[in-house]
Amino acid sequence: MKSWIPKALLLLPVLCFGAEQTVPKIGGLCFRFDDNQTVSKWNDMAEVFRKHNCNFGMSIISHWIHSPEFSAMLRQREKEGHEIMDHTASHSIFQLPARNAEERRKFESHPSFDHWAGGKACFRGIADSSKFSSPIRGVFQGSLVTELPAGIEKELKRTSCLYVPSSGKAYLYTMEGKNLRLRSFWNEDNVRFPERTVLEFRLLPKSGGFLASDELLRLQATVSRENFKRAGVQPPVTWIQPGGYEPVLTADNLRKVFPALGYLGAATYPDSARKVYHEQNPERCRFAMMWGDFTLEKKDISRLKNEIANRVARHQVLIGGGHMNSNALPGGWQEFLKRHDDLLQWCRKTGIPVLTQKEWTRRLYDSKADPMYNLMPPLTVDRDGDGVPDGYSPAKGTVLKNGAFSAEHDGVVFHLHNLTGMEIGANRLSYRFRGAPGTEIHVKVQPFAKGWSPTSTRVFTRKMEQNGPTTCSFQFDIPADTRFLNLEFRASKVSGPFALDELKLTANP
Repeated sequence: MKSWIPKALLLLPVLCFGAEQTVPKIGGLCFRFDDNQTVSKWNDMAEVFRKHNCNFGMSIISHWIHSPEFSAMLRQREKEGHEIMDHTASHSIFQLPARNAEERRKFESHPSFDHWAGGKACFRGIADSSKFSSPIRGVFQGSLVTELPAGIEKELKRTSCLYVPSSGKAYLYTMEGKNLRLRSFWNEDNVRFPERTVLEFRLLPKSGGFLASDELLRLQATVSRENFKRAGVQPPVTWIQPGGYEPVLTADNLRKVFPALGYLGAATYPDSARKVYHEQNPERCRFAMMWGDFTLEKKDISRLKNEIANRVARHQVLIGGGHMNSNALPGGWQEFLKRHDDLLQWCRKTGIPVLTQKEWTRRLYDSKADPMYNLMPPLTVDRDGDGVPDGYSPAKGTVLKNGAFSAEHDGVVFHLHNLTGMEIGANRLSYRFRGAPGTEIHVKVQPFAKGWSPTSTRVFTRKMEQNGPTTCSFQFDIPADTRFLNLEFRASKVSGPFALDELKLTANP
C-alpha cells in the first residue's frame, strides 16, 4: 500500500492558532526528555532532531543550570526551537533549597513553611479531604503503625500516604509485613511517636491526594523563572510534574494559578488528558498532558510504529521520551540515538507531525478544529506497512482491494475503535457500496464516556436496491461527554462480492 501524506500536513508549520483559523484534526508525536542530562547528550540528541527539522522538549530542573557550558547549551537549544520546560527548581514541589540568607528569610515567612531539613525549606501539602479513605485505626509507636484491622492489606497497597486528622499531619509509609513503617511527608526518617497511642487515620492517594497552596505554586514558579532568566533563557510556558517519593498534583490545582503566570499547560498524572481534539474540559486538560505514550529506551521500534500509526490515524497525540537512559539497549547510547533517528525519519516519510508540547497545547486547546474534517482514516494509508489501513481492524475474510474493503460473506467487515475528535451534536457518516442488490449493511455506532461500556448503541441498516455504486449516509448525535467512538460495519444477506469505500464522518452541515 502506498504511503500518503495529507495536503493539510504541508500547511502545518505555518498554521496560526487564533480563534478565526481552523485546523485539521491531525494527530502526531511529541518528544520530551526529563532532568538535567549532560551537555553532550543534549547536543547529540539535538543533532539527530536537526536532521529531520524537528524539535523536542527539555524538562529542566532550574537550580542547576548556571554553569557557563550548561546555560550556553540551553540558550542554543532555545534558539533552535526546542522547548525548555519547568521541571521545578529542585525536582520537588514541597521542598526548596535556600542559596542565601535572603532566600532563607523569604522561605521561612511563607504561609506553607514547616521546617528546615539541612539547607532545604520544607513546605506543607494540603490533604484533600474529598479523597479520604474510610477511617482506619492503628497503634502508633516510634515509626511503626501496628494492630491494623484484618483484611486491609489490599487497600494499604494502593497508596503510600496517610493523614492523621487529630494532629493534622501527613506521613509516607512502606509496608513491613502487617505493619506500616512511617517517614515524614518529606521522606525523612525522623518519625518518632513517644508513646503507644491508638489513632484514627485516613489513606490518601499519592496521585492527587494532596494539593499545593496557591502561594506555594507562585513561589515555585517565581524561583524557577528567576533561574531561567539568570541563565539567559525565556520563562518556560510548560510545567512538568516531578516524579519520586512525594505526592503529585492535579491539573485543577495547577490551573488556578499558572495561567496568570504565563504557563500555557502542564503535565501531571491524575486524570491525565487524552490529548485529542474536542476533549472535555480543555482548560483542565491542557494542564494534564502527561507523557508515557511511548519510549525508545526499551520497546522494539518496529512494534512501536504499529501503535503510533493506528493512534495517529484516530487523531490522537502521543507524548513520549524518557530520561535518556540507554543502559538496557545492547548498543547503548548510540543505539538510543539511532532509534530516534529511525523513528523521526519514518515520521517525516509518512507525514506524522512532530511538535513540541507547547505547540500541541495551542493546537489542541487554543485553536478551532475544522468541523468538516473527515474523521474516518483513509483506506490508502498504511504507515507501518502491515497491509492494513491505519486505524482499522478488518475481520477475517475482509481484504483491501483497489482502495476499498472487500468481502463476500455475511458478518463483520471491519471495526474502528477509539476514534476521537468528534464534533458534539449532529454528525453525518457516509460510505459507498458496490455489490449485489439485496445486500444489507449494518453500521453500529457506540459513543463512550467514562468506563468501557457505551453510553448508547445505535445500528443503522441500509439495503442495497440496485446494481452499481450506491452512496449511503445517516445522521446521529454525539453526546457532550463522549470521549471516543467505536464503529462496526457488518454485512448480511450477501449473495456476491461487495466493496465499501469513500468512508466519511464529519459534523452534519
